[in-house]
Amino acid sequence: MQQLVLETLSFVLGLVVLVLGAEALVRGASTVALRVGLRPIIIGVTVVAFGTSLPELFVSLVAVLRGSNDLSLGNVVGSNTANIALILGLAAVVRPIPFDRKELVPQLAFLVATSLGFYLLCLDRVLGLVDGLVLLFAFGAFTWYCVRAAAVEVPTTSESKDRAVGGWFKPLAMTTGGICLLPLGAHFMVTAAVAVGQRLGISEAVLGITVVAVGTSLPELATSMVAAWRKEAAISLGNVVGSNIFNVVCVLGLVATIGGLIGKPMDIAPVFLAEDAPIMLTFTAILILAVLFTTRLSRTLGVFLLLGYLLYNLHLFGLTF
Repeated sequence: MQQLVLETLSFVLGLVVLVLGAEALVRGASTVALRVGLRPIIIGVTVVAFGTSLPELFVSLVAVLRGSNDLSLGNVVGSNTANIALILGLAAVVRPIPFDRKELVPQLAFLVATSLGFYLLCLDRVLGLVDGLVLLFAFGAFTWYCVRAAAVEVPTTSESKDRAVGGWFKPLAMTTGGICLLPLGAHFMVTAAVAVGQRLGISEAVLGITVVAVGTSLPELATSMVAAWRKEAAISLGNVVGSNIFNVVCVLGLVATIGGLIGKPMDIAPVFLAEDAPIMLTFTAILILAVLFTTRLSRTLGVFLLLGYLLYNLHLFGLTF
């Protein structure tokens, strides 16, 4: 029991360090981006999204290097599911999220393409070097598009105006500090998660999809909740869309490439293809339909997403169905 308590505390410590690192990185990088003059939606799908997804990146990299492929894959897929169902669901319940459909359609099209492409790559039940390189190529294409789309535009919100002026030392220091904290937090979190899972008899896949995924998604949760409350809908929604793209093409791309290079390609469990990936795709489809046929993410949709996420997690732990 004492060992379990210590492992749990180590997990919490790693999570806290991850969140602090991501928060420092996001605040620093976002301030730099605002001063350069990027539009809010571009900041949301790039700087903020990539920054808040770094916990998933470091946790998945550490996991695959330790041979915990199920934890690595479950972390990414679980995070993408949580980003839409849990995070956007909560954000919409706090305050309905209006959006500009024309600004979101290109990013959503890329999200659909990368999510479906990732699923197709997994059909042979192995994610190896070639698959990783394909995903990294897609990441390069998305980054190129975002750079092309990043037309200079002075931010219009009062907070953006405040952050768009000032010196460069503090935001750059925060960015650097965040990058340093992330791998440290990931190490504590993955080590503890594997130990606790083994002790309690929970599979690495389920642990990755649930506890670890929600933990690494906390930066997205905090960012989207604050953005929704402050009526920064473009950043709130763009954060989730960008994070999900980043998780698939960059995180899994790097993990699969490194795994292939060291002779440890990721084996894909049948249950992943039959349940977990389709659930992720289903929530993605719900978001697409909401954007195409409505003008905002309503509280009703938020409640629906939260209920769906709750039922999915109950199913994973064998409490229902």
